[in-house]
Amino acid sequence: MEYKKKGLIGIIVGLEREKKIIPKNNNIIVKNAYGKNSYHAANKLIKQNVNFLVSFGFAKSIKKNIKNSEILIPKKIFNSKGNFLETSKKHNEFFKKKIHFKPILSNNISTVDKIMNQSESVKGQDVGAVDMESFYVSKAASENNVKFSCVRVIFDDNDTIIPKFLSESIDKEGKIKLFFLIYKVIVIPMRILQLYRLSKQYSKSKKVITQIAKSIF
Repeated sequence: MEYKKKGLIGIIVGLEREKKIIPKNNNIIVKNAYGKNSYHAANKLIKQNVNFLVSFGFAKSIKKNIKNSEILIPKKIFNSKGNFLETSKKHNEFFKKKIHFKPILSNNISTVDKIMNQSESVKGQDVGAVDMESFYVSKAASENNVKFSCVRVIFDDNDTIIPKFLSESIDKEGKIKLFFLIYKVIVIPMRILQLYRLSKQYSKSKKVITQIAKSIF
């Protein structure tokens, strides 16, 4: 890849299972860090002399017309206060050329501090999705004069929302509290149908994000 010749690439993903999607390459360092922890993870990568940071992984759609498995490469990343940081136009265009198998949306992304169980209003212009890491990674990049880009694939959309019982079963590191989740399903067995629908959505979006990772990294 052209951009790899210029130095190390640092990639931040939210979850360990997203980290496994990235192909191994000597020019790439990948760290998983959930939510606000991604800021510290990004700074650690910068100390390892990466010259480009990417926030990579899944996102939640907050618009009815943006569905599961759609790809977003935003121009701006907003935080909860409506402040924003811009992504690298050069690297965005490079990624778009490599991802030729599916249309790419340019809606902006807002970083939130918790899993959204329903569509909520967020501050920012043309925001189409939310995640929990990108603004923190972008902030670290901006503070250290490092280029930054964001590539996200929609997992949950308006048709399939992450239910509250599931979000309550996720700890501060983004890991499933398995016994708590099992308990929640035992209490209301019909919840297993919601998990089944989500698993189908996840499989679809994982196929897309895996294909993207092979194309750009």
